Amino acid sequence: MSVHRWRFSVDLLLAASMSGLIWTGLFMWLILPPHSRDNTVWGLVRHDWGEIHFWIAVTFVTGLLIHIVLNWAWFLALLCKAIHRHQVLGTGKRCVIGSMCLLAVIALFVLTLFWANQSKVIIEDPRPRRGWRHQVTLPPTPLAMTLQNARR
Repeated sequence: MSVHRWRFSVDLLLAASMSGLIWTGLFMWLILPPHSRDNTVWGLVRHDWGEIHFWIAVTFVTGLLIHIVLNWAWFLALLCKAIHRHQVLGTGKRCVIGSMCLLAVIALFVLTLFWANQSKVIIEDPRPRRGWRHQVTLPPTPLAMTLQNARR
């Protein structure tokens, strides 16, 4: 396999793993927040999603190390060039295409997070919880408000 194919494969791996890290991180933060206990999405609880997130991170770091090794000569040349002179990045078709791809990836993230939220299964925990963090206060309903007023 040529160096160019290795670079392309590693860059593809980095893009996929970074996308996976962002998606699983947002997923756990928005859909299955801490203390969600036994709530499941697609049959997995928060800790299972955390393991997936961890192994995607291991894949990303491994790919990043391989990427640095494959592009070490380029990095040194860029560093030497930056020391001697500065160049301004130009605008063009590449910027437009890159922006469109970024917007497409963001739209894909948002749509899959909405889909995951719709697939969430909430399981009520019958065990009593202790402590102020676990006390749940429900918004007042008209019946509850009238009962509170009747007691006064």
